Amino acid sequence: MICLRFAAAACSALFAVDAYALEIEISPKDRLWTEDVEVLVTGAEPGAEVVLTATLTDENGVDWSSKGVFFADSSGTVDLSRAASIAGTYRGVDPHGPFWSLLPVRVDRVDGLSAGDLPPTAPRAPRLDPAAPAAITLRAADGGTESASIATLRSVDPAVTIRKVSEADLRGLYFEPGDEGPHAAVLVVTGSGGGVNFRAAGALASKGFAVLALAHFGYEGRPDELTNIPLEYFETAIKWLQAETGVDRVGLLGDSRGGEGVLLIASIFPDLVGAVSAGVPSNVVWGGCCTASAVREPAWTLNDAPLDFSPYPFDEGRWGFEFLADKVGFRDFYLPGMMASGDDNPATIRVENIKAPVMLQSGAADLMWPSSIAAERIANRLKANDFPHPVENHIYAAAGHGATFGAPVTSRTPEVTHPVTGTVMYLGGDPAANARAGRMTFKRAAEFFATYLEAGDR
Repeated sequence: MICLRFAAAACSALFAVDAYALEIEISPKDRLWTEDVEVLVTGAEPGAEVVLTATLTDENGVDWSSKGVFFADSSGTVDLSRAASIAGTYRGVDPHGPFWSLLPVRVDRVDGLSAGDLPPTAPRAPRLDPAAPAAITLRAADGGTESASIATLRSVDPAVTIRKVSEADLRGLYFEPGDEGPHAAVLVVTGSGGGVNFRAAGALASKGFAVLALAHFGYEGRPDELTNIPLEYFETAIKWLQAETGVDRVGLLGDSRGGEGVLLIASIFPDLVGAVSAGVPSNVVWGGCCTASAVREPAWTLNDAPLDFSPYPFDEGRWGFEFLADKVGFRDFYLPGMMASGDDNPATIRVENIKAPVMLQSGAADLMWPSSIAAERIANRLKANDFPHPVENHIYAAAGHGATFGAPVTSRTPEVTHPVTGTVMYLGGDPAANARAGRMTFKRAAEFFATYLEAGDR
């Protein structure tokens, strides 16, 4: 036997190295961030403590890191779908934990750190090009051996083609799946941040939908703020999408002020819409957003006339969102208006006029505005009016305003800096719950549109 040539201790050590060589398996290694993932560490000594770190460098050169601490099972394996992290940037069983719990620090500083330990000036989320893949390096160590593997996250499948839309006053990005189709069509309406919702549009297009991510403000060639936006603009966008795809009816998807928007659009132009997905929505129309001057104006117009809107309850002389500084200020600010959504309120969205299935998704821990209450009142209004189409109302108990189509990294997203006003806004929710809800809301929206939308003739 070869062991006769060595001292017993040396022989034992030799075979220990051979027996316990760590490996990391990630499946799939290249995926959409909304898809499920399996992470498996093998080759550890049974019962050994295994530390798993993840690192990412964003477009601004900021290092992001996460950490999980596990015990290997009797076969020397750590399966993140079954093994609980007992320390680090996240705890419990969650194969997505290494990804959503990334913090803006180097990996040598992440030990014992939580999101609450970071200064307010630290980045809220990684700066990533949504059109490009993001590489995240996972490393496992058990005190003796180490292993590394790279996971690639995407917001859009590389087979999807994206082109800029700039026709007359119409602005946005058109996402077309890589296959010949035919494809069902979805119009994505952005929220109060303006611009286009690339992440939602890219994810839907990656699942086979032709998608127009529409920009109605905060974009080149469009108004700077959410004020006096003609609803006919959305009618034009829908008809453009119909002509492009050959569909009779399009799907509408929007979150937050976009959730308010798609319900309103579908109620005004019901014959053009085949399905409506409203995330963290409002049940009433609100005014302009979000600067001190914008909030005095209507957000929407129809036939050149402003739509009635629920008045913002600002204190006299304190117009603007920068005065809502405490963590529940926004929710309490919006609650009275959303509760006053009876027939006698002209700002109430007449959702019963919609002629299509409706899906509502919201977070019960929403601190931006009480979207789950708004969703319940919308569902109740539809029921009271004998609404003949399917209605789904999904409420995510521990998720906040970022529940719908969230983000790959949610460790610091319960608070965000608004892109228009620069005001810190409290969105609420537990980071792990926000991450789960972000993936689930996308899956449900994709299944919803697949069920109720018909593909075009081209």
